[in-house]
Formats: sequence, C-alpha cells, structure tokens
Amino acid sequence: GGVISYFTHIPWIMTERSVKAAYSEFPFQALIRRLSGLKATKIIANSNAGAKYWENNLSNNDKISMIENGIDVDLIMNSSHLSLSLNYYKNPLILIVGSLVKSKKHEVLLKAVKLVLEKEKIDILIIGEGNQKSLIINLIKRLNLQDYVTLKSYDPEWFRYLKFASMF
Repeated sequence: GGVISYFTHIPWIMTERSVKAAYSEFPFQALIRRLSGLKATKIIANSNAGAKYWENNLSNNDKISMIENGIDVDLIMNSSHLSLSLNYYKNPLILIVGSLVKSKKHEVLLKAVKLVLEKEKIDILIIGEGNQKSLIINLIKRLNLQDYVTLKSYDPEWFRYLKFASMF
C-alpha cells in the first residue's frame, strides 16, 4: 500500500501491529516498510512499543497515534453468565473464531481433531459464518465429531468465550 501510495500520491494510513524485533529477520521488507512509513499520512500503532518504533524512525511524531487492541479484558474475565451455557463442555475447550472460508482450512483442523480424539478428549467451538459452512457441517458428520464439535453462527461478543477456552 505504501509503495502504491508513493507513486499515486494518494494519502494513506499505515498500521503498526508489531515491534522492532519482528522486522530483524526480514531486512528488505523492514526497509520497504520503513520507507513507506515515512510517506504515510498517519501511522496507527496498537501498542506503546509499536508507537515507540516509529517515534525513533520519524522526525514528525505528530502523525503517530496509538489505539489499543479492541478486546475488553474485564468483560472476558467477568463473563461468568456464560458458564451456564458452557456446562456441556466436559473436556478442554478449543475456541476457533473466524470466517468459514476455504483459505482457513477448517477441514485440516477437523481431521486433526479426529486424530487427537484417539488419544485425548477435547471439545471444539467454532464461531463464524461463510460459504464453507455447509461443507464443514457435513465434514463434522462424516468424521463423526458431532459430540465434540459445535458450530455457532458469528457472535460479535465471541471474545467472552475466551475465559472458558483452553486454547484459541
């Protein structure tokens, strides 16, 4: 986006979701990112460390802003009302949230779940919508995973389930 913006003179906003250490393994990409940042209209970081990275690399710190991640940790920790609806999960719960599309490879996950269940009981809660939903439902049935995998429609407050999940 930054390279295209440079040549088209279209203002753009860059996001910074990492810190300096994340760029050490990819020096060429880090250089392109840094040069793009110089031309960005605004840089939005999601952490103080990300903002600090750009403060150390720019002369104009007015274009740097920090907006914290949008997950309400207090809401997650105080989500006890969900425990009633989660009583039927007897095993460690793995929470999967996202679009039900081919690129997410849910079929790989479900085949792995089938293998894991041979050694250990787990429960899976998949929350999402997408064009692969019916295929995922059919695969759950074909692999006989109905007792272990629950598929729910997208819930904008899905993060409340994090408190009860063993893995996300």
